[in-house]
Amino acid sequence: MSAVTRLATLVVVGILSSAASSARAQEACTPEGLFGSRPSTFNFRYENDHFAGQDQGYSSGLRWQFGSRDVAHEACDPGSVTLAKHLLGWALPGNPDELNLLAGVEHQVYTPTDRLRTDVIVDDRPYAAWLFTTWGLRARTGNQLVRNYVNIGVVGPAAGGEQVQNFIHHILGRPRFNGWNNQLHNELGLQWVYDHAYRIELSPQSRLQIDAVPHWGGSVGNVATYAEAGSELRIGPHLPDDFGRIPASAAKGETGLRPYFFASLDGRLVLHDIFLDGNTFGDSQSVNKKSVVGEYALGVAMYIGNMKVSFTRLHRTREFEGQKELPSYGSLNFTQSF
Repeated sequence: MSAVTRLATLVVVGILSSAASSARAQEACTPEGLFGSRPSTFNFRYENDHFAGQDQGYSSGLRWQFGSRDVAHEACDPGSVTLAKHLLGWALPGNPDELNLLAGVEHQVYTPTDRLRTDVIVDDRPYAAWLFTTWGLRARTGNQLVRNYVNIGVVGPAAGGEQVQNFIHHILGRPRFNGWNNQLHNELGLQWVYDHAYRIELSPQSRLQIDAVPHWGGSVGNVATYAEAGSELRIGPHLPDDFGRIPASAAKGETGLRPYFFASLDGRLVLHDIFLDGNTFGDSQSVNKKSVVGEYALGVAMYIGNMKVSFTRLHRTREFEGQKELPSYGSLNFTQSF
């Protein structure tokens, strides 16, 4: 049994053990539940390079993510929150103002540029898909937000990349890609992700408000290992008290119609990327990745009551040697607070 498989087994056993312990503790403690009486948030994100007139590289992404009610000051937590605090709470501030459990499902598709070829395209990235669950914690203290979470899933045919892409292309009226027989092999994917964001109000008393949301963080795992940093600049007549593009971070106590524009700039130092380096275990197609990748984005967002809608157009520098086009895609986000 590989180390990755053993780790995944321990995570599953831990979750089941936590659930059993929570059930035994019901006589002494009755947790309110993750929805509770205070706001919970749901986030849906759809990304596709169709928004940028491309069909290559990071081709599409779908995400559903849930952010629980505030559990920072609970005397009794649901078992899933207790387990998350034990495993991931070490990286969070000691007494946060707010603490939320994060859970979600995400699917990503990656393809080369030439959709017609059925052979291995040695000078382009391999076909790949990544289906995974997200589980972790988000903590807010004042104008700082910290997220510490893990992604667990599968890379390869079991992720259903060909099927998902064919379905989306059928809806969009676009042709199929023919080289999915050459995609990366099935591999269990594990990824730990940490990020830290700050909200800095630059003109709090102005009718046209401006703020900045700098952030830094990184990831370790067989799917991706990197360090990154960047910042987002927002401008609007009444900026919400949230952290911009960071998912599932809904504004607190806001009502009415609140539009704003934003721009961001990010840099990433990449040590490992399975979608460029190929499978970790066994031979597979790969390309020579670039170690430093930059990204800028422009977008518009609007709060309508408790719902946030945003659209972002993202542009990246080349990710590997010989990449023909500069990667670009669009991202459509919906976040609802309950």
